[in-house]
Amino acid sequence: MEKTTKKELSLKAREKMAPITEREHTAIKAAVENIAAITTLITIGAYVVMYAYKTGYYSEFNIPAICVRISLRDYLPLLFQICSLSIYILWYIVTIKSDMALRRIKINGYRVLYGYLLVYMVLYSNRIFRFFPKYAPLPISFGLSFFVELLNYLIKKKKSSNKERERIVSTTEQAFVLQDIITDTFFYRYYIRTGFFIFALAVALMPFWGRLIARANVDYQICRIDDVPYAVIIDYGDNFIAQKAKIDDMRMDIDTSKYSFFQKDSVEFENNRFESVSRVDVFTTEESNNAEADLPSLKEG
Repeated sequence: MEKTTKKELSLKAREKMAPITEREHTAIKAAVENIAAITTLITIGAYVVMYAYKTGYYSEFNIPAICVRISLRDYLPLLFQICSLSIYILWYIVTIKSDMALRRIKINGYRVLYGYLLVYMVLYSNRIFRFFPKYAPLPISFGLSFFVELLNYLIKKKKSSNKERERIVSTTEQAFVLQDIITDTFFYRYYIRTGFFIFALAVALMPFWGRLIARANVDYQICRIDDVPYAVIIDYGDNFIAQKAKIDDMRMDIDTSKYSFFQKDSVEFENNRFESVSRVDVFTTEESNNAEADLPSLKEG
């Protein structure tokens, strides 16, 4: 039996890792050389993605997109989640890089586990589990993680197969196959490699995610103006947008038929967590009489 030292295995590991690390070094070098342009593009892209998210979120309250304002503090909850989940994210990346270095094409159980933890924590942190039956979150999180891993496996397996490349192409097919290859190549160069595909996908999905978060949210700032309870929907700092609310113990209904601007001067707020929150098109006459005396004078902010 041939004996191999750990040092020799380390050198062998470096050889297998060399193509990946070289690509990473090249990418980092290019990023440093173009840091100003990349930072500008990332900043613009991040603002567009956040704008798409907020338009979806506020659409649940019938608040138009013109009321959406974006600031750096809007990213703090997202950055906090990323930091909290960084251990799972990094291990997920490690398993991907390891399989690439070893040229392994298989369903990685560790990656399924880390993916499951990622999905579970994201859904839990954003209270999405409120929409699922009691014991559904575990199988749903695992199923989604396994589906992603299975899809990744099938794509890699298809790419590794040489049968399609070695297939004889008939004369009548050659023009179509050549066109497909050229189209796929340019699609990869301009959409995948540049990251534009990820950006476009994020912008397309963020309104849906925003609406989902709005439906799941049960934490609201509540204030009273002229003895009428209001739920704060948008906080601008010095002023805010609020909608009339009907609070019944741990339940709250929000009237989304109209919204009001208020200044924060002399307005007291309290943070409340409700068991359920509903958005209604308009309060009934009886509910309106209980929730308000007269419509308060609005203060434009």
